[in-house]
Amino acid sequence: MNLKYIYKKLFSQIKILYIEVRRIIYLFIEVHKLRSAKYKVIFADEGKIIVNLPKVRFMDIIMIKQLKLVSLCVSFKDRPSHEVLLRKIVFDLYKNNILDKKKSVIDIGASMADNTIVWSKIIDYRCAKVFAIDPSLDNIKFGKTLSMLNDVNNISWHQNVCADKENVELHFEGNWGLATFNKERKGNTSPILSTT
Repeated sequence: MNLKYIYKKLFSQIKILYIEVRRIIYLFIEVHKLRSAKYKVIFADEGKIIVNLPKVRFMDIIMIKQLKLVSLCVSFKDRPSHEVLLRKIVFDLYKNNILDKKKSVIDIGASMADNTIVWSKIIDYRCAKVFAIDPSLDNIKFGKTLSMLNDVNNISWHQNVCADKENVELHFEGNWGLATFNKERKGNTSPILSTT
C-alpha cells in the first residue's frame, strides 16, 4: 500500500471526527442554553408569546433516535430572530383588528411550526384554526409535540406540498425538512404529489 494513500485516508477520517466533535460540542452548548431558558422560547415581536419546547437532555445528543429532536429544539430556539418583519406585520395586523382573530389561517410550509404555534395562540381558539401544511413528517410530528406541550388544540396538520396545480410530480433540493421544490426535475423526486 502506498504511504500517500494511507495518509490521505487517515486525514479524511480525522477531518470527519473533527467535524463530528465540533457538532457535538455545539449541541451541548445549545442544549445548555435551552435548559437555562427552562425550555421556553419567547417571541418578543409577537406579544411576548411563550412557546414551551420538549425537554432534551445532554445524553440525547449522542442517542441517534433523539438527535433529530435535539436538532429541531436547538433550531426552534432561534426562530424568534428569523422572519422578524413577517412576525411584526402579522402580529400588528391581528392587534389592530385588520385580520379577524375569529377566522382561520393557513401556514403553508409550516416547517418546525414556529409560526403555526404562535398564530394558534393569537387567533380565537374557540372558532378559528391554523391549517399547518408541510411535506416533512418529522416537522409535522415535532409540531404536534409542540401543540401538546403548549396546550394548543386549534391546529389541523397536513402532510402535503402546495403548488398551483394538483398531482404534479415535484422535485426538491436540500434537506426534506427545509426543501425547495421545483417542477424542473432538479434534485430528488418528492414522494408526495402537489396539492392546491
